[in-house]
Amino acid sequence: MTDLLSIRRTTRDDLAEIDALLQRSYPALLKDHYPPSLMVTAIPLISKANPRLLTSSRYFAVCDADGVIVGAGGWSGRDPWQARSDATSAGQIRHVVTDHRRVRQGIG
Repeated sequence: MTDLLSIRRTTRDDLAEIDALLQRSYPALLKDHYPPSLMVTAIPLISKANPRLLTSSRYFAVCDADGVIVGAGGWSGRDPWQARSDATSAGQIRHVVTDHRRVRQGIG
């Protein structure tokens, strides 16, 4: 399947669609890597998009030709383990997801 994809910064308006993508895809993508006992407690916690990240200009959506979000990801502006943050601080990759039905198609 060849599809025209576009990449754009996310906005607060993308929250529900990214939540749905995370909730739909994380269980399918992570089930072979984590025990069910962990999945049942972790998925509800990690499958919620962070509104601050979505509006930070550091989170992006990959959209198909119809504008549907099929992938997303970004980074935080600082290293959460460091007390200070400046231009030389490392960031942290955050909430990367690809629609589980679209993996291995160059999206994520």
